[in-house]
Amino acid sequence: MTINSKYAAIAAACVIGITTACDVPVLPQWDTNWNVPLPSQAVPLPVGVIPNGFPPQQVSFPTQVQSLNQSIGDLLKNAADTGSVILTLSKTVNLSGTDTLYVAADSNAFNNPAIARIGIPVSFTAADRTVVDTVSTSFTLIRTTANAGGNIYIKLRGSVANSSGSSVTVTAADSIHVRLALLALIHSSTKN
Repeated sequence: MTINSKYAAIAAACVIGITTACDVPVLPQWDTNWNVPLPSQAVPLPVGVIPNGFPPQQVSFPTQVQSLNQSIGDLLKNAADTGSVILTLSKTVNLSGTDTLYVAADSNAFNNPAIARIGIPVSFTAADRTVVDTVSTSFTLIRTTANAGGNIYIKLRGSVANSSGSSVTVTAADSIHVRLALLALIHSSTKN
């Protein structure tokens, strides 16, 4: 070994020793946003002519189920405590309304407010075609369900009305479509 090689080896050993002892990051650390799409569903509407000023009519869609396996739970272990639920509502007809989309780990939560659930209110005017709402929420319910390899349940309830100023004809082809996604901040590189 030459003198230069000895100095290079000693210098490399010093750098390794210092970076190990001082917890100096040698690789970049980053976080990533993870978008988890959930089931989308169309809300059935009453077919026919709805006169202007017609009182609000109750609408909902059947409970949707999304399995969360343990691999999702493992990923969510490194997630921030809060995340976002992104709700996209699109419609083909001039009706207004106020709805709430619920996410729960127990389907009984839709009839019992004492059971933990996430509620996302959304309102739309007659002129709206697409409404996107992002709500920040705790991910504890979703993380716990995913770690257990369970299901989450999704349901929308609310009402629609005609406040467009004229009669609206609703056909079987018309719908209000709801799409949902979770946006979790995952810590991709963490210190132990």
